[in-house]
Amino acid sequence: MAKRAIQSRSRYHEYMPPTTGLAFQTDKRYHVFLSFRGPDVRNTLVAHLYQALSAAGLNVFLDSDKLEKGEVIELSLETVIERSAIRIPIFSTGYANSAWCLKEAASMLKYPGLIIPLFYAVDPVDVRYPSKNSSPYKQSFLKHYSHSDQYPREEIEWWKSVLQHICPCLNFGGHSVRYPRREIDSWKDALQEISSRSGWSMDITQGVTLEVAKHPVGLDSVKNALIQKLNLNSVDDVIKIGIWGIGGIGKTTVAKALYNQVYMEFEAVSFVFNISATAADETGQIFVQRSFERKTRTLVLDDVDAMVQLDALAEDWLVPGSRVIITSRDMNILNVANISSECIHEMSGLETNEALQLFSWHAFLRAPPIPGYEDLSRRVVEACKGHPLTLEVIGSFLYRRKDTSCWIEALNNITLNNITSYTSIFT
Repeated sequence: MAKRAIQSRSRYHEYMPPTTGLAFQTDKRYHVFLSFRGPDVRNTLVAHLYQALSAAGLNVFLDSDKLEKGEVIELSLETVIERSAIRIPIFSTGYANSAWCLKEAASMLKYPGLIIPLFYAVDPVDVRYPSKNSSPYKQSFLKHYSHSDQYPREEIEWWKSVLQHICPCLNFGGHSVRYPRREIDSWKDALQEISSRSGWSMDITQGVTLEVAKHPVGLDSVKNALIQKLNLNSVDDVIKIGIWGIGGIGKTTVAKALYNQVYMEFEAVSFVFNISATAADETGQIFVQRSFERKTRTLVLDDVDAMVQLDALAEDWLVPGSRVIITSRDMNILNVANISSECIHEMSGLETNEALQLFSWHAFLRAPPIPGYEDLSRRVVEACKGHPLTLEVIGSFLYRRKDTSCWIEALNNITLNNITSYTSIFT
């Protein structure tokens, strides 16, 4: 045991945390390795993370339950950690009580890979300095020191050094989960941290209702028409639909509404918000394919803007019964994706009454407009040509501005500038 600890220390100095997005290598058996103390977080944070990451198609190693019979557990975990692209230690108040957890953390530093520490109800500084009187880890290490027959002092000192190197400061890339707080906020925030730090540029969702719009004016009719095109009763085919239109016209909003409506019908669901970053190269294509195989699912690819981003969508790994929703500003993208014309919806501007409602909610926090501003509001709405994002931004800009000269200036700017380039003027 002591010999292994010495070897670990010598290999540690070769380790440097990656500074760029993660590349999934073909020799990696697992995407994610979770290290945690079961009694603290297994049925809360870990349960949610495991479900969400697995639903996104990631191969997640949770604990020794996955080890093959006959394997030596300690050596097997060493191999699993080595072959995991991302290692996530979840530091809870009782993490250091477990020598097993500390050994897992030590193994993480021995091999190149991305480490994303999560801090559950503990401060990063208390994990970094476990000998502090205020640290919940102090008593844990005193206990380990007292069992010198099991753990040589040199190995225990190495464990303390590991904690310092894994979490030198929160800016290194750790996420602090404060407590008490709503559990759903804790695991959703942690999930977003993992997505951001790993460089996947995607929002991984499972059983999570996405925020659509504060004022979803005119949304239901479009959503219901597209649900009919999805034909959820069919389990024999892969059905793809496209949502096409200019920027800010509401493509993503509609896609989110569709996702919320149908995700319970499938084994797994994923909403990829930045497909251009995820599938722009071979690594991204491998990730997308590995992420979405083997299960019937709804997959949303938002804002596809290049043909290469469709290379990862090979037909042979899309399970019958799955649904793919693609949004794009380029009709040719949807044609290349083999989406039939009857399954492509062109987003157009809101009708006058709907546009007036949306503008009023942002300009006055009510609909219809307040007395005295009806005519000015209708002139602004007419100039916006039903473009939802323009209506929202200009409505918010004019909120609480009673001076009519501000309204006239806004009207002039809308008239003089391209409607899709307004944000630099009003925000």
